[in-house]
Amino acid sequence: MRFFWKYKLDHIIFWIITIVFYAYVTTDLLDKAGAYQYWLNIFIRNGLLMLVCYINIYYLLPNFFKKSKYVLYSLLVFGCLLLFTALENMHDRQLYGYVLNDVNKRSFFSNTFYNFSIAVFYLGFTMALMLSKNWYKQHLLLQKIQVGNLETELLRPPAEPTMIYEDNQAAIKVIKEAIFSDRVKHFSVRSRAVEDYYKKKIVDFAYIESTNQAADALTKSLGSNQLPKLAKLMGLNPVHTLICAMGER
Repeated sequence: MRFFWKYKLDHIIFWIITIVFYAYVTTDLLDKAGAYQYWLNIFIRNGLLMLVCYINIYYLLPNFFKKSKYVLYSLLVFGCLLLFTALENMHDRQLYGYVLNDVNKRSFFSNTFYNFSIAVFYLGFTMALMLSKNWYKQHLLLQKIQVGNLETELLRPPAEPTMIYEDNQAAIKVIKEAIFSDRVKHFSVRSRAVEDYYKKKIVDFAYIESTNQAADALTKSLGSNQLPKLAKLMGLNPVHTLICAMGER
């Protein structure tokens, strides 16, 4: 995909399709005007369209639109469209009016609306192609940044161990002293992973009395006195009032 964006293959494919399609719909010029006029018409028309589109993308947009010079940008774009229309009108007048001897096409303004509309369409389409590509690239970049930040957060060691409060002193001793005996041999391998986290200083353990173990409010059925106390320790002050009211009832 990077190769695709780097070498502007999206624009190249678009213009190849455009030129092939235009060459197909104007094949009658081969019999009427000859190969020289046929290929000259394809070259002039598509060359002028490319010129208008990429003057807008690579010069007008960065130098005027992005600098908030909207009025000047609009005037210059309109001028480019008028210039394309005028040049294409001159070419159509020469080709259809004199080479093909179509009297109705000898007027300079005979194809004005058609040529101007075509220029507006291709200008808008190439801008949409550019904007969609830029949006996609920005989306990929943002996604890459988010994934990179996530990987940094996950892989970066903590500044200090996360403190875990435990009311079982025997469990703390088993972890900190890496005790292996008949009484703990039934522990699964995954349970022993806590010891690795402790050794790597990712977590640490401290003893706390059971009456102050806030986690019990989430795991045990407590009375109306103990539950509000532990809820308050977790910072659930609004819930504290509700629990007390329910306890009194």
